[in-house]
Amino acid sequence: MKKHLKAAEILELIESADGTVSRFILQDEALITEMILALEKTESTPARWLLCTVLGDRHAKSAVPILIRHLADPNLTVRCYSAEALGKIGDPKAGPALLALFKKKQPLALRSTLAVVIGPIHYQPAVPRLLGALKDEDGGVRGCAAWSLGLLLAPESIPALQQALAVETQNWAKNHMRDTLDKIAQAQK
Repeated sequence: MKKHLKAAEILELIESADGTVSRFILQDEALITEMILALEKTESTPARWLLCTVLGDRHAKSAVPILIRHLADPNLTVRCYSAEALGKIGDPKAGPALLALFKKKQPLALRSTLAVVIGPIHYQPAVPRLLGALKDEDGGVRGCAAWSLGLLLAPESIPALQQALAVETQNWAKNHMRDTLDKIAQAQK
């Protein structure tokens, strides 16, 4: 019989074990409700990012509200892991919060994370912001935005993708732009 860890035990485990061990134990032995409680209680940065990660890995829809709150966490890593978790969960309810954050000036790590998580939640109102991200100074952000546009299959993005592809210098971003144009063309058939 599996032991179900309580919130306090979860936090103790995170503080006493290395991150990989804690992650595997939480995947197997922690109830989502207890991880949410632990996330609400903890002030530990490593505990916050680890709990966000595991909640995302477990596709915990009930964690969406607390993960949205952690998009405003004072720690950049926690904000990134919270956004990533929301993308893994794929709940469109996270769309407005992710888009609001994406519209503000952000550090590179968060810009690329936001560009890549909007697609999996299928939040169509983000298409204009993703189109703007095709002009980001970073090729990784441009490629992530193109990838998300491929999941959203927005035909209105074709001209911007074609323009971005014509001037793109990074192969990774070019490949995502080409793939997205192909996906949209296939979807229109």
